[in-house]
Amino acid sequence: MKVVTESFGETFSEVKERIDEVSSIAEENAASTEEISASIQELAANMERLADAAQTLAVRAEETQQTIEGYRV
Repeated sequence: MKVVTESFGETFSEVKERIDEVSSIAEENAASTEEISASIQELAANMERLADAAQTLAVRAEETQQTIEGYRV
């Protein structure tokens, strides 16, 4: 009976260690996911600013084109 109890205790300890490892990995994955999410949000904001700048540039280019057309004879 003592052998069975010791064996069960060892098996239980091994299972607990594996559960702790999986838990640790899950926490690391959650942290990585949060970092990726923040990076994606930052990227989206940068893309929006880039699109706004491109739109402004397009308007300025059209204005410049119209100004140039006014000087042609």
